[in-house]
Amino acid sequence: MRKKVLKKKSDMSATTKNIVGILLSAVCGAIFSVILTFIFSYIFTNAEIISKSVNAIFVGCVLLGGFFCGIFSSRLTALKGIISGIISSLIYSLIITVIMFFFTDGRLSASTLFLYIGTVVVSAIGGICGANIKRRK
Repeated sequence: MRKKVLKKKSDMSATTKNIVGILLSAVCGAIFSVILTFIFSYIFTNAEIISKSVNAIFVGCVLLGGFFCGIFSSRLTALKGIISGIISSLIYSLIITVIMFFFTDGRLSASTLFLYIGTVVVSAIGGICGANIKRRK
């Protein structure tokens, strides 16, 4: 009976470790996206650029952050890469939505929906890539 209790306790710590890894990867991906967006916005303030390309650059930064979010989550958790990538991308999308509300006055559009779908797909691909990267010993 005592062995079952210890086994259940170790399962609980693995679950907690997975949750913390997914949350940490989502926050790191969001920070990476924000930093990348600020870098590109600083570069393009001095250059003449068409306003339509600014939106494309923002989408690229968000998708790149989602990709790294998937890689981080698969490296930090014991889950399969695609599962950890999808779960972390949902949390990452929530964080990006909150950040976007500050800059878009609370408006959501169809392009935002496509951005979320793209983020889930790219983050799942990042999770697969992160799971297949060999760890150093």
